[in-house]
Amino acid sequence: VGDLVWVEKDDGRRVLRPVKKVLIHEHNQENMLDMGAGELVTRGHRMRSGAGWQRADTLFSDLGGECPTVWNLEIETEEADERNYVLANGKCAHNNRKA
Repeated sequence: VGDLVWVEKDDGRRVLRPVKKVLIHEHNQENMLDMGAGELVTRGHRMRSGAGWQRADTLFSDLGGECPTVWNLEIETEEADERNYVLANGKCAHNNRKA
């Protein structure tokens, strides 16, 4: 909480915003998907693809195995196009499943 992370605006610019909350969820419903380099994502998580948001299961197909706990960030912002965060692998994840 309080750390600055990159967020990606709809126009592609990246800006730093503080983390408001770290959300930790138990996850035991299904295998997760491998985004590459062993980084996992839940099937329904929204990821930026081009100009829009897509479910992870439309972007990644390799099963990455099970992960009992998943982490998500809530970003401190009032701007709708800043409700996301850029992962270490450069991919952009939305922090609201209803993107």
